[in-house]
Amino acid sequence: MPACMILPVECPSSSPIPPSDESSASSPSEAEEPPVPPETEERLSPNPWQDKRGEAAPTEDAITPSSAVTPSAAAASSRPFIPVTDDPGAASIIAETMTKTKEDSEGQSKAVGPEPQYLDEFTSLLVPDDTRVMVDLLKLAVSVRSGEKGKAVLSAVLSGMGTAYPQVADMLLELCVTELEDVATDSQSGRLSSQPVVVESSHPYTDDTSTSGTVKIPGAEGLRVEFDRQCSTERRHDPLTIMDGANRIVSVRSGREWSDWSSELRIPGDELKWKFTSDGSVNGWGWRYTVYPIMPAAGPKDLLSDRCILSCPSMDLVTCLLDFRLNFASNRGIVPRLAASLAACAQLSALAAGHRMWALQRLRKLLTTEFGQSININRLLGDSDGEARSLSFSGSALAALVKGLPEALQRQYEYEDPIVRGGKQLLHSPFFKVLVALACDLELDTLPCCAETHKWAWFRRYCTASRVAVALDKRTHLPRPFLDEVAKKIRELMADLENMIALHESHDIFKREQDEQLVQWMNRRPDDWTLSAGGSGTIYGWGHNHRGQLGGIEGAKVKVPTPTEALATLRPVQLIGGEQTLFAVTADGKLYATGYGAGGRLGIGGTESVSTPTLLESIQHVFIRKVAVNSGGKHCLALSSEGEVYSWGEAEDGKLGHGNRSPCDRPRVIESLRGVEVVDVAAGGAHSACITASGELYTWGKGRYGRLGHGDSEDQLKPKLVDALQGHRVIDVACGSGDAQTLCLTDDDMVWSWGDGDYGKLGRGGSDGCKVPMKIDSLTGLGVVKVECGSQFSVALTKSGAVYTWGKGDYHRLGHGSDDHVRRPRQVQGLQGKKVIAIATGSLHCVCCTEDGEVYTWGGQRRGPAGRRHHQRHPEAAAGRRAAGKEDQPGGLRLRPHPRLVHQQTRQRWQAPITGSHGV
Repeated sequence: MPACMILPVECPSSSPIPPSDESSASSPSEAEEPPVPPETEERLSPNPWQDKRGEAAPTEDAITPSSAVTPSAAAASSRPFIPVTDDPGAASIIAETMTKTKEDSEGQSKAVGPEPQYLDEFTSLLVPDDTRVMVDLLKLAVSVRSGEKGKAVLSAVLSGMGTAYPQVADMLLELCVTELEDVATDSQSGRLSSQPVVVESSHPYTDDTSTSGTVKIPGAEGLRVEFDRQCSTERRHDPLTIMDGANRIVSVRSGREWSDWSSELRIPGDELKWKFTSDGSVNGWGWRYTVYPIMPAAGPKDLLSDRCILSCPSMDLVTCLLDFRLNFASNRGIVPRLAASLAACAQLSALAAGHRMWALQRLRKLLTTEFGQSININRLLGDSDGEARSLSFSGSALAALVKGLPEALQRQYEYEDPIVRGGKQLLHSPFFKVLVALACDLELDTLPCCAETHKWAWFRRYCTASRVAVALDKRTHLPRPFLDEVAKKIRELMADLENMIALHESHDIFKREQDEQLVQWMNRRPDDWTLSAGGSGTIYGWGHNHRGQLGGIEGAKVKVPTPTEALATLRPVQLIGGEQTLFAVTADGKLYATGYGAGGRLGIGGTESVSTPTLLESIQHVFIRKVAVNSGGKHCLALSSEGEVYSWGEAEDGKLGHGNRSPCDRPRVIESLRGVEVVDVAAGGAHSACITASGELYTWGKGRYGRLGHGDSEDQLKPKLVDALQGHRVIDVACGSGDAQTLCLTDDDMVWSWGDGDYGKLGRGGSDGCKVPMKIDSLTGLGVVKVECGSQFSVALTKSGAVYTWGKGDYHRLGHGSDDHVRRPRQVQGLQGKKVIAIATGSLHCVCCTEDGEVYTWGGQRRGPAGRRHHQRHPEAAAGRRAAGKEDQPGGLRLRPHPRLVHQQTRQRWQAPITGSHGV
């Protein structure tokens, strides 16, 4: 079977108890092999590269050598110990790496002191010629043919002889390699190899059909079923039924979400049956699953004679003797042989999972020693034939392992991550830990095999955390990508002309003690590291609240700005309102929603409304940087820290970008944007847009009036590049609220508009529309830094803090003191003398915030209480202020002649405004 064909290993239900030997004291990154409980061993898929059989767990002695002969305690050579870099297992255990482990401490003491000797007055009489006999006795001992201490004593004696006699060390090393090679090629001790079976429907599947079949793998004691991520059928109407050999129903699968198919199946026996039926309604991609056999364990050794045991290769013998302080220097040619044999054993189905994990761990250590550097991993990944020729060993096993490692790692992650994040398991499996540590040591994150940003983002984060932890622990230079990211975050908080002093990069300034304190602080009190706005941190809301869109404020109509504790508790870094909805993004990348749930627009699953902020659990493992939703929009976009775009809600006109018009009640990644690093997103009422890191603009959704900028009026069901802006770097984009205009800003200080031109909202002096981007000449050179679109009007903010509006003027949405339409950008005079730093638009009103923390509003609502209309001609206060004994009108908006400040009796510093279609 190809090396890349793997099945994920199931997470253990609890953390195994670490072994008693010193390997358990290694750093978390080493992922040393703990004994695998029998119940866990049954659930482990033993071989990620072949056919995933389950075996009985080896005993603790079989998995790890006794404490007398572990690599940290027993030297088999007089050569000095070669240090091995110990990477951490995950970012969440960085704090643990700050404390020296037992193995590290002992390794340092041994580096300056004499090697321990295990030869007493009697055993010191042994000579090198006695080694073969001692090895045979040890082989019998590991097969439980001696007393309780036989294995430990014999291992200690052989280790001592290797220390005393270099020729014995060479002999033991050669013996270990030969045994591993024999284990990898021994067919008698293995079990029958059975290939997995793939079963699938047509793609897409046909309507009004009923098909069935049987899968039988002779010799298997069980079958494990894994479904393809593309599986999609109409829920309940087109079910796939899986049965065991006795026709008992094991599972029924249907649905369009991966969660409907992701859980694995285990079926006892060597046979399963399946049946699929479909009706005449809408179909889907179909289904595909792979059946992996679980083969029985090998026969017990206690039934074999001593002569038979001596003639068979033994992994248990090698685990006792293989020590990386053996004499590699005298025979460097043995290093490729050892690497190849360890790689072959790691992929061998006939071995127990514990033994294969041990082989992976030793291979990882070998490849990180100075001798392991002679193996060119880049050439293994790129030119296996040339590498095999340059090394005098069977390179196929090592090449197969290394080439299959990226896929094995990714599939294992996809299998375990939802289980761990869903709380079904507390930790990732030991297998996954050693797999990811090996991949990190090989620096696969820097190679083309891991070039897909969206796919390998988690692995890059792991590698960064691992290398930073090692640098902090070993007091070496911090990784440059990490320093660049830190510098970027610091600059975001600095003033424009302020210079950054990189004292934090120096180990002389921040010594080990300070680093340990910082890491412990970060892990114990993560909220202290949450970046939040200054001031009191109070969040205010007002306006219509009959759907709970204000996030926990009491009352269907909130007439004055009222604090909302439910939102303030989240300490959000972004708030944005949609059509009777509100979304909050927190500093740790979590996304919360509240309000009207029709059409699945909240993204929490279903169409129910909620009146308090509710976590979007389906993407809680994704770090969300920004959310985009239009004040009148019924769909939403979310941008992750890795540049992926998720969309959900109503899907008319294809505005979700999934290639269809089907709504989604949970966030779903836009597949066609994968591989394109997106840095910003915008949502309109019927279309969407995004900007890439290279400044390219993509649009999709409803194309009427040319709002997409592609030169036509065709709808686009998937994101499409706006070719007319090639050669310009787009830095901001805004989409109209239910209307047909789009605006964007390029880095050459030009504002562009296109789409429907009614009421002059394109800003070029008339009402003509256009289907490709065209410049607004009157804004060129003004230093525009932000553009926004409301309903039939547009807004621009300049670097100097001036606000320009144009378009339809009724409801006084433009803030110029009249309801006249304005066909070219005009500065809002009521804000003269104020430096505005943020703007937001609703369907019919605007809100802005000044550098002094003041908030101004203007415009109106279509309907207030009892169907009355309320308008505000200029930017004005609307925050519960009482003037001349009169309360502000409902919704917080009144007709006023000039811009007015939003304030309360106790002055608060406002950070940024948000708006919704109903005054949110």
